[in-house]
Amino acid sequence: MDVNGKIYAIGGSTANGSAYPPDIFAGGFVGTNEVYDPETDTWSYRTPMPTPRAYFAIAAYKNKIYCIGGAAGFYILDKSTGLEGFYGYVMSAANEVYDTVTDTWETKRPLPYAGVHLQASVVNGKIYVVGGGFTYVYDPENNSWELKKQAPLSHPWPVVLDNRLVVTGEDSSEQQGIAIYDVENDSWSRGASSPAALAWGAAAATTGTKAPKKSLCLRVYG
Repeated sequence: MDVNGKIYAIGGSTANGSAYPPDIFAGGFVGTNEVYDPETDTWSYRTPMPTPRAYFAIAAYKNKIYCIGGAAGFYILDKSTGLEGFYGYVMSAANEVYDTVTDTWETKRPLPYAGVHLQASVVNGKIYVVGGGFTYVYDPENNSWELKKQAPLSHPWPVVLDNRLVVTGEDSSEQQGIAIYDVENDSWSRGASSPAALAWGAAAATTGTKAPKKSLCLRVYG
């Protein structure tokens, strides 16, 4: 997360292994908070995140970094689930805010629905958290949450363009869909789909003064 020209790396997991499930007991979730200064090419530690976790939504607003939701642990599925040997996540609804100026954390009102693999974007001073089954908006000034219309895609990944969320994700036809969220009207519309469905994709927006305003979807895994 980039704040005032410095890059913050917060949380994650030390679990490892290429097979499914990975060797989850060889490590665990961490709350590590590290900052990289591109000017001096140096790393330094900051105060750790209070709730160690991974796969959470993260957004920066007014020199503060909001870490919302995510996974705080693993558990092994038993025979009753029919998925013996697989694992699930202990999901968190924590909303913890890091002040990059004072190097302190503050706990805010939790996300109403605990979830993992979440994405967050800031539009007009509010933080929109998008998951596979919900869209919530957080107001930092009032410390309040509001439920919005659900994105019509799974594995959503949003970018902000012209005060709208442009979201890429998988749709029901197994294509890489594009959905556009109007924050003023709380409504979703659909854009043209890509012919290939991409799990855990990424997106970026070109919004510089000389760059055309477009969004770009990147393939990470699929």
